[in-house]
Amino acid sequence: MVTWASGSNIVINDFDPTSDPIFFVWIGADALEITEASGSVVLAVPSKNQTIMLSSVSLYMLDGADIHAQDATARDELASLIDSNLGGRDVPETLSYQIDLNCLSGADVRQ
Repeated sequence: MVTWASGSNIVINDFDPTSDPIFFVWIGADALEITEASGSVVLAVPSKNQTIMLSSVSLYMLDGADIHAQDATARDELASLIDSNLGGRDVPETLSYQIDLNCLSGADVRQ
């Protein structure tokens, strides 16, 4: 749970991105900074000198369906970052189309 906690710097070592949700309590995107540093997601509220690090969890590993927030802008901010980093491990449509076209044309894809 991400809530107001001035001056706290929390490291979560046992966050499971396949089952643990992220919940934001009345924190909007304008107060939030979300980054990935050294393979760990960092959720920060700079105005409160506050961070939460999800140790060894990358944006790629997160799924937008597991984000809940009382302020929709916070959820949208993190979901956008997850999507741009292929969170949820979806194959990009452009890659799918390229493979389909090569297979349909009979092209030799072993090159």
